[in-house]
Amino acid sequence: MKIYKNKKTGFAILLVIAMMFSSVALSAQGKPGKTRPAVKAGQSYGMMNRIPDLTDAQREQIKKLRTAMLKEIMPLQNKLGEKRARLRTLSTADKPDMTAINKLIDEMAGLRAEILKKRMKFVQDVRALLTDEQRVFFDQHAGKGKGRMHGKPHPGYGKCKR
Repeated sequence: MKIYKNKKTGFAILLVIAMMFSSVALSAQGKPGKTRPAVKAGQSYGMMNRIPDLTDAQREQIKKLRTAMLKEIMPLQNKLGEKRARLRTLSTADKPDMTAINKLIDEMAGLRAEILKKRMKFVQDVRALLTDEQRVFFDQHAGKGKGRMHGKPHPGYGKCKR
């Protein structure tokens, strides 16, 4: 490493390096924002906890319906995951078989339709348990904030068009 005879130049270089490291450290901390309040064990931030005036009986019935629905769709989601992997294998072959790829895509579409049907049945079953006021709130807010990103665009999928 070259030793600088001019102390000002050496100091300036060290200052620039220090600023680079501090900017990287600050950017890794994320943006300040609202923090979620403390959650009791077993409680989640799902729609169920935002519906006004839910009784304990309603909560319990919704929880049972949700568990039953998840048990029904889990095997379908697993099959869909297997088919995604198979599609990746078929589509990256040296000579892809378009007939097999198209058949697999149709099977995947059928699985997605089955999953969506089961989810919609769950939504209608939940709506049947609610009062008119609760149902209006549920209808206005259902489907918002899905997934981990809560409506934010997924990295790698371009800009969100809102």
